Amino acid sequence: MQFRVPAAVILSLAFTACGPSEPAQTEVPQEPGQPAAPEVTEAPLPFQLTAEQEAGKVVYETMCWSCHGTAGRGDGPAVLAGAVASPGDLTQRSFSDSDIRRIQAAFQAAAGDLSPDNPHMANVLSIIEVEDFNLAAGFLAALSYPTELPGSALAGHANYVLRCQSCHGPTGEGNGPGAEVLELAPANFTQDTLLAARNFQAAFDKIQLGGGGVHGSAMPPWGVMLKAGEIWDLVAYISSFQPGILPPAPGTGE
Repeated sequence: MQFRVPAAVILSLAFTACGPSEPAQTEVPQEPGQPAAPEVTEAPLPFQLTAEQEAGKVVYETMCWSCHGTAGRGDGPAVLAGAVASPGDLTQRSFSDSDIRRIQAAFQAAAGDLSPDNPHMANVLSIIEVEDFNLAAGFLAALSYPTELPGSALAGHANYVLRCQSCHGPTGEGNGPGAEVLELAPANFTQDTLLAARNFQAAFDKIQLGGGGVHGSAMPPWGVMLKAGEIWDLVAYISSFQPGILPPAPGTGE
């Protein structure tokens, strides 16, 4: 007998440990008579998700990321642990409406025949409703944006907030709180000439090698700590700070 989890339960799981973790938000009590700490504004998403994409993102991060990875590169923890084979890199392709419909049709066909040859997918099919899967499939176009780069701007946003915002600022203008203690000001991505020239490879090299290997700044060589795909995610995200660098985002959101 198949056990179907209602959509409301699927959505609620997004707020549990099932999905990828995010930095915890803690409040620091203020001493009496001390000025209030400045409010920290988080960098915006590279584009506004539609309501359907928002719902699909919740399902994807609850049910799909363990194999497909947070950026869709097929490097989720289940793959890295050797439990399942990589489902492939979603960032290497563009998803049209016809692609999404084919994926949905294939899932619905598989849902009627749980093959013992793929126990993991059989388990997924047994607990996710077709409607929820369709939402997750519809999110793929947003996750793989922009298609001309081997990175995900949405995934880059999370890494930017965690690792880059403190110096480059929430709006990419190089005015983060950490910039005050640096001798050389961080790059202003809203005016960056490499991005303006669409020289994405040079931007990748700059992040990978760090300031000491390129321009003498204090920026660390992120290639030591981040995978190539994660650096491409950052390139994709910081490119969104300059209007016109990237094509229009998928869906109705800008």
